[in-house]
Amino acid sequence: MKRTAIIIYFSVLPSQAFAYFDPGTGSLIIQALIGGLAAVTLFWGRVKLYVTSFFKSSASDDVAKQPDANAIGDEDTSPDA
Repeated sequence: MKRTAIIIYFSVLPSQAFAYFDPGTGSLIIQALIGGLAAVTLFWGRVKLYVTSFFKSSASDDVAKQPDANAIGDEDTSPDA
């Protein structure tokens, strides 16, 4: 079994590839990788911002619905009043 796998492996794969990447192709690959990384970073950043703002708004709504224990009536307690 092992011998058959080795024979198939070496008979399917060529010994020489004759491949060439010119500077334009290398530049294209690098630009695609950088652009893809930037797109993924921005996308996940916006998803994270949306999720955190969703939970912050629901948490602040819960706090706003609770009455303030220190408030007495509708008095204005600001220092400039």
